[in-house]
Amino acid sequence: MRYLLLDIWQPDCPIVYLSEKMEDLKIYIIMPHVLPRETRVLFTVRGEEVQNAMEIIRKNEYVKHARALWKDESGEDIEVVCKTTDAMEKFLQSHVVFQRSLYAFGGFERWFAILKNKRDENEVLNRLKEKNEVKIVEKGKTKGQDLRTMIWLMANPLTYLQMASILTSLNLSKTQETLLKETLRRGYYSYPRGTTLTKLAESIGVSKATVVKNLRKLEGTSIQLLSNLLKIKEENRKNGTKIKTSRY
Repeated sequence: MRYLLLDIWQPDCPIVYLSEKMEDLKIYIIMPHVLPRETRVLFTVRGEEVQNAMEIIRKNEYVKHARALWKDESGEDIEVVCKTTDAMEKFLQSHVVFQRSLYAFGGFERWFAILKNKRDENEVLNRLKEKNEVKIVEKGKTKGQDLRTMIWLMANPLTYLQMASILTSLNLSKTQETLLKETLRRGYYSYPRGTTLTKLAESIGVSKATVVKNLRKLEGTSIQLLSNLLKIKEENRKNGTKIKTSRY
C-alpha cells in the first residue's frame, strides 16, 4: 500500500477559489460528501471572516447552494453544495483505496490518498494533471498503525473538527517555527542530546536567551496541545471508539 499527500490547484473548485481570494485564511474541510454530479462540503472559517467568505463563495459559478450552520470556538461552519470538480471525479474514477481533502490555503487544496501500488499511484497522478496543477508534498509506503490512526481521524468528522480547532489556535512566530524545526533536525530532544542551546542559537542567528525563552513557549504550547488531545482521546473512549497512538 502507498500514500500520497498532494497540493492541488483546481480551476473549478469554489473552496480553492475562496482560498485565493482570502490569502491569509486556512480553510479546514471537515466533511466532504462527493457524488458524481454534486458535492456537499462542510468547512470552517474564522468568525470574523464568515460574512466576506459567504459573499465570495455565493458568487462562484460552481456553487449551487451555501449557508452558515453554527459557531464554536474555532469559527463558523459553512455548508456548500457545488458541482463535483474534475479532481474529485478523477479520484472517483481511479483505483484509490481512500481519499480525503484536508484544507485549502493560498489557492491550493491539500489531499491525502491511499493506493494499492505504484501503478495506481501513477494512474491517479496522470489523471489529476490533465486539468489541474498538482504538487506532490509527500509520498511513499504506508506504515501500518500510524496510517490507521490517520484514516480514522480523517474519517471521523467530529474528531477531525476538534483537531482542526486545536491546529487553528496554534499561532507560532517565525522564530519559533524555525527553532522547532532545528531542535528536531539537530536532535536536541534526543537522548543523548544531539546539540546544545548555544549551537541552536548560532544555527538560527539569535541569542541563547532568545532560544531559551522561545523553547519554553514551545514546550508550554506542546503540553497544552497534548492535554487537549488527551481530552479528545478520553471523549472517544467514553463514546466507545479508540485512537491508537504510536510510542516514541
